[in-house]
Amino acid sequence: MTREEADNHPQGNQLYSALGMSDETRIDSWTRNLTPGTRMLLCSDGLWNMVPDEEIHRLTLANALPHEACARMVSAANEAGGQDNISVILLQIT
Repeated sequence: MTREEADNHPQGNQLYSALGMSDETRIDSWTRNLTPGTRMLLCSDGLWNMVPDEEIHRLTLANALPHEACARMVSAANEAGGQDNISVILLQIT
């Protein structure tokens, strides 16, 4: 599936897992070694549906402090129409 196909898929907004969907909780996990200086972005679709990946990447790297990058990403999503709630967490490994 291409990126464009994924962006326009009719089931693209369906959840496959969420807390409270059943009595049993399934936890997906993975392990990665992250080096100092690495940044990890956790965000809602309110950001990634409104701001292109390339711009998110640019904003992540263009701001020295993670909280400044987050504020700029939220502003960018709002400037693009802000059609949903916008949650952004940027972790920086030290």
